[in-house]
Amino acid sequence: MRSHAFRTVLMILLAASTSLAAARAEAIEVKVETTGHRLFADAGDSGSGFATAALITVLVTAAGRPVADLGASIPPSPTQITLPPGWQLRTVLGPPGPVGTGCTMSPISFTNAGAGVYTIRVVPFLSAPECHWGLGDYHYTVGLSNAKVQGVGLGVLTIPDSPSVP
Repeated sequence: MRSHAFRTVLMILLAASTSLAAARAEAIEVKVETTGHRLFADAGDSGSGFATAALITVLVTAAGRPVADLGASIPPSPTQITLPPGWQLRTVLGPPGPVGTGCTMSPISFTNAGAGVYTIRVVPFLSAPECHWGLGDYHYTVGLSNAKVQGVGLGVLTIPDSPSVP
């Protein structure tokens, strides 16, 4: 009797561990490529206006094919938005003064452009009025982590010395 109970418990544990392994195996590793575009953002700019925003373009592929269903578009907002589930944007390193304070970036919109292409519109950190675009390079990561996909990409957004042309 004890042997039968032990086998039953063992079978249940084995089935549970197989289910967990299958659930983890469902998340595929994706390639995340990203590029920062200054657009009209200039050193010293702040706020959430269109002329202040920069753009981060992201391409997500799996086995060379685009992954196109990783979140719905979120229209531009005057406040920081929450990216779709599983998306993370992290400012790794921002430029120090003399222009700007090297603050992190706040996302203010997200676009699913199709064919595995996504854009994130960013501005200097909105929760601190002293944050302005700094002169130089912002190193950032864009990560994806959910039950379906996992991946991370490193990018650079450069705010140059020359003014943008609106």
